[in-house]
Amino acid sequence: LYNIRKGTLTPERSQEYLHFMEDGLRRVQRIVRQLLDFSQQREPELAMTDLQQILDRVLVLTEHLFLAKHATLSKVYDETLPSVMVDAHMIEQVIMNLVLNAVQALNEGGQVTLRTRKKDEGYEIEVEDTGCGIPSEIRPHIFDPFFTTKGTGEGTGLGLSVSLGIVQRHAGEMLVESEEGKGTRFTIRLPLVRSRAGTPVKVGT
Repeated sequence: LYNIRKGTLTPERSQEYLHFMEDGLRRVQRIVRQLLDFSQQREPELAMTDLQQILDRVLVLTEHLFLAKHATLSKVYDETLPSVMVDAHMIEQVIMNLVLNAVQALNEGGQVTLRTRKKDEGYEIEVEDTGCGIPSEIRPHIFDPFFTTKGTGEGTGLGLSVSLGIVQRHAGEMLVESEEGKGTRFTIRLPLVRSRAGTPVKVGT
């Protein structure tokens, strides 16, 4: 920055330095945003939400990533599922994180599948990829805060930890199945019916 201000760099070198600084600022912003998400741990603001609309919105926002990897996207939705009581912004954050992780795990020409289904008294969302899979020795730690396999500056290791916390604050659970070299499947289970206070409500007898 000092050299740029003094004008001792060529225009090309100045642009290169500015690019590095902008990239660094973006990384800092991303880390700060994730730290704030992790620290705030706010309670969900519940409203009736069509989760499949949230899934489709995430896919629109990440379409360019699929194109860049020549990846295939498959949607297997149960169109009979009702809307559910969730915090739409929070759940979108969870789905976005899982889809981003899935695309990053893919090799060229891989596939990501999104599924929705009703199971028992719950609403299930699956994000499955045909990527590299998660090594067995790493799997027990993927939800630990600050645990990451990414390189320096590429991630804080908070994405899955924050996502799990959000799902749990919706009285739900998140499961992972993975096989090295074959792919990974994350399953989110949310209660279909909830009171406005956030407590799951039993359906039927």
